[in-house]
Amino acid sequence: MGRNVSYQRYNLNEFHINHSWCCYSMRDHACKYPCRDPLDDMLAFHEMIIASKAVVVGSPVNWNNMSARLK
Repeated sequence: MGRNVSYQRYNLNEFHINHSWCCYSMRDHACKYPCRDPLDDMLAFHEMIIASKAVVVGSPVNWNNMSARLK
C-alpha cells in the first residue's frame, strides 16, 4: 500500500535566522503573531509551517534541551 507523501528537508544552519526577541516584549503593540524579522529567512519558513499538515524537527540534545538555534 503506497502513500504519496512529499517532504522537504532543511538544515537551519544554512539560513540566516535571527533570535526572536519581540515575543519577550512587555508591551502588547511590540509583539504581533507571528513574530517576524524582515532581515532574516524565517518568513518563508512561517508560510511553509502554516501550510503544512505536519512538521518534524530534529535537534541535538544539549543539557537536556533542544539546541539554542532551534529555540
